[in-house]
Amino acid sequence: MRDSFRLSTVTVAAAVPAQAGVEHESPRRTVLIAATVIAVLLCSAHAVAASANTVRAAGIGYLCVAIFLSGCAWAFWMRSRLVEGTLRVRWRMIAAAAMTASIGYAPSFAECLLGAPAQRQLQGALLNSSEGMYMLAAVLFFAGVARSIVIVDILQALLFVVLRFNLYYSPMTRDHFALDHLLVGQLVALFLFLTATIACLGAASRAELSFLRALSWFFGFRLIDFFLANQVNYIWLHNENCGLWDVPGTTLLAGFALYMLWTSRAARCAV
Repeated sequence: MRDSFRLSTVTVAAAVPAQAGVEHESPRRTVLIAATVIAVLLCSAHAVAASANTVRAAGIGYLCVAIFLSGCAWAFWMRSRLVEGTLRVRWRMIAAAAMTASIGYAPSFAECLLGAPAQRQLQGALLNSSEGMYMLAAVLFFAGVARSIVIVDILQALLFVVLRFNLYYSPMTRDHFALDHLLVGQLVALFLFLTATIACLGAASRAELSFLRALSWFFGFRLIDFFLANQVNYIWLHNENCGLWDVPGTTLLAGFALYMLWTSRAARCAV
């Protein structure tokens, strides 16, 4: 009788955390399903508007990019809660970079869709700062490096941001779509993708390899987005405002954010 009572007590105690986990999973799944539905609706709206090639349609595209980048930032932040130490810093740095880039697209959305005045310098500072943080997240805090190397990495990132800011807009025309800006943007996107991909070869742990692989996919999708929107859509096809070639890049970013969020529970179990 005593053994039977002890067995039933252990069974109930084990069932309580399991039930709590199910209750905690239910609202999370509801939020993720809602986010997926919203992403599908936004991508559909973007595809419909992009074919119009108008200023207002471009504003819708900027809004979609801002929302999807904020979704990527949310996914990165959720992953940072699964790790400790410097790797958590790197996850949170990439989250901050994605959110900064998301905010950086807000002035273009407000200008195109709401008729707000242009905020080129603020936008340039935000987008360039985000790229500096992207680079730091990819190369900073490698295992076993000296503090002096970390300081050099930070200084190089700051120099990169300053130079990138000077090239971002033409000082003569302030043209948002200056060809040198588009070319430099694509080259920087390629550089970030190659940096994260090559860094995977030097990963010191499985957790760091998972982080660098996530960065490689994210930077790869950014590169595709920049190439299709800037090179194909604007330079080759001469669509001054927007076009259907803008849609695949934003859709890939949306899919990446959703994938990272849906698989965060599996990543927690693997840690």
